[in-house]
Amino acid sequence: MAAEIILGGFLGLLSLEDLKKQEVSFGVLGVTAGTGLIILISRTFTGWPDLLFRLLPGAGLLLFAMLSRGKVGTGDGMVFLAIGLYCTFDQVISLMVGAFLTSLVTAVVLLTVRKKKKTDTFPFVPCIFLAYMTGFVLHMNV
Repeated sequence: MAAEIILGGFLGLLSLEDLKKQEVSFGVLGVTAGTGLIILISRTFTGWPDLLFRLLPGAGLLLFAMLSRGKVGTGDGMVFLAIGLYCTFDQVISLMVGAFLTSLVTAVVLLTVRKKKKTDTFPFVPCIFLAYMTGFVLHMNV
């Protein structure tokens, strides 16, 4: 439970930064990843293949960020790499799907109320945070 709360706190901090600056702090991201690595090694580390598998979704998003020439932020991929240190592969994929759905709904709402144009960008880390917190709350009530 402590690891989930720690990750939620870090995602909250990164979300605030992304909302204010439209970028993520690599300092906070480094602390997030370092803490996740310590938690992973001390609790659930089962070997290098498991670790690499956990990092695969974040690495895929980073690759997509490079191929899209900035349409997707590299910081978003880095955030998912850090999340992989806290969560299993299945959890990372579920969170990624939830974040994309949250982003879709947010984009539709912003376009509908004419706060953004279809060429505008908006921060993605708050979508990750909202999806994470939704899953956290739903998981606690089960």
